[in-house]
Amino acid sequence: MAIWQTTIVLIPAQWVEDKNYSVEELYNADGYFDTACLWKHHQPNVQIDKLLDNVLVRTESNISDFKMWG
Repeated sequence: MAIWQTTIVLIPAQWVEDKNYSVEELYNADGYFDTACLWKHHQPNVQIDKLLDNVLVRTESNISDFKMWG
């Protein structure tokens, strides 16, 4: 049992600047938050997997497209 849990969401700075710092587009009609759409055209030019592996333990995911750490 966890004492606390938190979700960290990374959003590309260029996307936020292009949207004038508004994140309303990331919420659907039901109010769910989804950042998948913005990463399609804003891939980082660093090996983010290796950076996160240095800080967090990689966790298995049931979804093949998901990468999880924690």
